[in-house]
Amino acid sequence: MLWSFRGQCGCWVRATALHDSALEKLAQFSLQCKNPERLRDGARVLGLDVFEEDGTLRCTRGSWIPVIPGVVTRRTVFSWYGKLVGHLAACVWLRVAVCVFKRGTNLVTTGWDDVLDDAILTLLVTETLERVNKEDPTPGKWCVDANHVNAWVDASSLELGVTLAQGGNVFEDACWLRPMSDAQQINLAELDAVIKGINIALKWQSEKLHLYTDYLCVYHWVSDTLSGRTRIRTNVASKILIRGGLNMLKSLVSEYGLSVGVTLVTSYCNPADKLTHVPHS
Repeated sequence: MLWSFRGQCGCWVRATALHDSALEKLAQFSLQCKNPERLRDGARVLGLDVFEEDGTLRCTRGSWIPVIPGVVTRRTVFSWYGKLVGHLAACVWLRVAVCVFKRGTNLVTTGWDDVLDDAILTLLVTETLERVNKEDPTPGKWCVDANHVNAWVDASSLELGVTLAQGGNVFEDACWLRPMSDAQQINLAELDAVIKGINIALKWQSEKLHLYTDYLCVYHWVSDTLSGRTRIRTNVASKILIRGGLNMLKSLVSEYGLSVGVTLVTSYCNPADKLTHVPHS
């Protein structure tokens, strides 16, 4: 068990006292734990290297990057995927690549112990690992005040993407591959991305959220729903789903007391746009 505390220097005394109390309690049951570590002096926490830079605690994967196992089966490949991104809150293009690889692995294998012998997929995995060794996209800020965050959302024919940032620092991103049989309109997919962005912000217990989207139609839907200025009108085939999504958005904002704003941006200025396309060199 590793006792580490995500806070400022002033919390160190209280954290040490808390550790001593817990240490005594664990000793009653013949259990042991490591000594507390001062993060500003450099520490390994949750699989990440935490260090101080310009007065701010930052984190990175460190020097250890998992290697591809010798015998490549679906089980070993999924384990490698988990070690590569499973413990990281933000990893930009790498998260997209891993999602695509997982889908590709499922397509070419039927059982967990089936050997992966697809030449194209193996080449893509190898190239991705080489790129990670050259430019690992995982460094980020360790201490985040998520009370007021910005959520960048986007969608494409391949997947949905959400990027949460605070003060210019991206502290979490996520993407969801769309089903291969998904035929819903892009405006509905963009609306789904907005709802997912709100849900992630709620996990951080945010009170103020500002949404950024590059889709004009969804921007008007969300802004009109939040302001209540006018009734949403649409004649597309999925209008019932669109109204249901907007009602869900309104309910989330009302139930959790969120202060939400929305801004229209260009795709070039949308960080979430990188999460909705397969990366290429």
